[in-house]
Amino acid sequence: MAQDLRLELGEWMGSVEHVLIDRGLLVDGTISFLPREVDTALDGFIEDPIELSTLLQMGRIARDGGRLSPASLSAAHLLAKEVHFALSLPPVSSEELTVPAAGPLGRLPACRND
Repeated sequence: MAQDLRLELGEWMGSVEHVLIDRGLLVDGTISFLPREVDTALDGFIEDPIELSTLLQMGRIARDGGRLSPASLSAAHLLAKEVHFALSLPPVSSEELTVPAAGPLGRLPACRND
């Protein structure tokens, strides 16, 4: 199980590294800043470039067979997956976000649980 998490963590972080390199954010293994759109995409997951660099280091350690505690491995795996998807998805503008129209009496439509 831990070996599977280790392999997946290495894969997720390899993908994140490619995205960061493609965006010109990862240069010589260093991230010096996060532009607004990346900072927004990572909001709630990563607070600053140092945290993202640490996650990248954990991915490298996992990929190279280094030691990570089970708790660190599990947390890094989950975070790496979320960061991967956050960076891979195109940004959503506020104009694209819609709220369902209110029904009669100003109530939102009821959800059906069939």
